[in-house]
Amino acid sequence: MIYQSTLLENRALRMTKTYYQDGLVMPAHAHNFTSISIVLGGRLSEKVGSRTVVGGSVQTIIKPSGVMHENFFSKDSYVLSLALKETDFLNTRKFEVLEEWDWFAGLESIGFFSGLLKCSNENQQADILRHWMQYLSGNVERSTGMLVPPWLLEVKDYLDQHFHDEVRSDFLAEMFNVHRVYLARAFRKYFGASVKEYLNALRVHNATGAVVMHEESLTRIALENGFSDQSHFNRHFKKATAITPSELRALTKS
Repeated sequence: MIYQSTLLENRALRMTKTYYQDGLVMPAHAHNFTSISIVLGGRLSEKVGSRTVVGGSVQTIIKPSGVMHENFFSKDSYVLSLALKETDFLNTRKFEVLEEWDWFAGLESIGFFSGLLKCSNENQQADILRHWMQYLSGNVERSTGMLVPPWLLEVKDYLDQHFHDEVRSDFLAEMFNVHRVYLARAFRKYFGASVKEYLNALRVHNATGAVVMHEESLTRIALENGFSDQSHFNRHFKKATAITPSELRALTKS
């Protein structure tokens, strides 16, 4: 089952929010536009050719026009997507990041989405998109330029599954048998954020799914996603997205 609604649309862009039900399988298909998507919550896999990527919250997905892909949703998932219907919208500048299918941790992508929703004209939208492409390019260069150690991928996977809980660096260091200082340095080197920053980003991204998809109270959403109270939630949410949860809910109301 799929529920989709449009948040923004003009000659060049179309932004949607979509709910995908647990167990949904989408056979091989392609789009006639390049898209940028961010997973707000849930877990899904995407297969292109012989390569399959599995991910959840905080994942940003670049999908060029015409790329054949298959999807499987292993949890109820919430996704914000931006379709680039006209690439000349970016003043004919080419961004290599839009030419290859890729997944990576884009911690700040929600802020770009919310910025687009607040724009009053296409010039402002184009400016935000250019800054976004530069940010994504930096993430792709980092993710493809270094091979992440297997033990560190296990740390990341643990955080992805337990971000609702209180997770301390010394606990992770003991669990994965590494020194906590080495863990902290390695995590920032490969993922571009501290463990704490990554955890807060996971919580914000997952909470964003509930903010834009549901009507439950913001206090409940805060507590369910590992924040001590709504004030704590609001502070971290605004730092990540430049707006408050209530403002984003109003912008994405449809």
